[in-house]
Amino acid sequence: MCSLDESELKSAILNLLANARDAIPEGGEIIIQATNILVKHDSESINPEITPGEYVKLRVSGSGMNRKSIEKAFDPSFTTRETSVGIGLSLSMIYAFVKRYDGYIHIHSQEKLGTTIMIYFHRAEATQLTKN
Repeated sequence: MCSLDESELKSAILNLLANARDAIPEGGEIIIQATNILVKHDSESINPEITPGEYVKLRVSGSGMNRKSIEKAFDPSFTTRETSVGIGLSLSMIYAFVKRYDGYIHIHSQEKLGTTIMIYFHRAEATQLTKN
């Protein structure tokens, strides 16, 4: 089990939301959801690296991404934004945060239909957020 730093978690969520917002400049719907989930050994996992166990799943849905964007989404030097727009490193920073806490991240997308970014953290027995 792991504990998460509250400020890092808030920053990751805000960065995910900023990415989703920037991806739909004409407007649209962004959904954020957190749920408890049990991943079984024999279940079809959306991330083949994920180990069986209890997780908290954070899901953010927004605009669709093309295959090239998905493949490079966590690369710090890759951006689909103009150089003068946004922070550009947010998905790579989110990836580093997720890995630092032994979590898993997966992008499911259909171009022009929608993208869902799912983050899985090992579920703690009780609230174990730490404040800085």
